[in-house]
Amino acid sequence: ARRLLGLGIRVGSRIKVTQQRDKGVVVACDGNRVALGGTVASKLFTQPLNSNDTPQ
Repeated sequence: ARRLLGLGIRVGSRIKVTQQRDKGVVVACDGNRVALGGTVASKLFTQPLNSNDTPQ
């Protein structure tokens, strides 16, 4: 959790998966791109946005 906070990903942050690589992912959050390994990515709880919401 501390690493994610340091990267600007907090509870309630809107993230967008921009790439999936092997077990990891690259996500965009507040204009920044962050690569997350599979272990960290698997611990995230996410929900899809409504169709009328715009991702950041």
